[in-house]
Amino acid sequence: MTRNRPFTTGSWVFTLLRMAIGWHLLFEGVVKLTAKNWTAAGYLADSTWVLAGFFRRLAESPAALTERNPLAVVQHHRSERSDRSSTC
Repeated sequence: MTRNRPFTTGSWVFTLLRMAIGWHLLFEGVVKLTAKNWTAAGYLADSTWVLAGFFRRLAESPAALTERNPLAVVQHHRSERSDRSSTC
């Protein structure tokens, strides 16, 4: 009689691999969100595929890049509020 094991060695390896990749992506995202001077301009300027022209125009205009980056807008408003509160 064979015993059905729900988890084999291969499934454990793939589970650990998925967890490691997920952790890495989460960590890198948090680092970028918390960095004050991080920008996607370099990535956009190096674009080479279908929307490369659009991405390059975005990278050339810091105002347009900030408009389309909601997290940068939130950080900008937070820094404005802290500047205003420090001057009061």
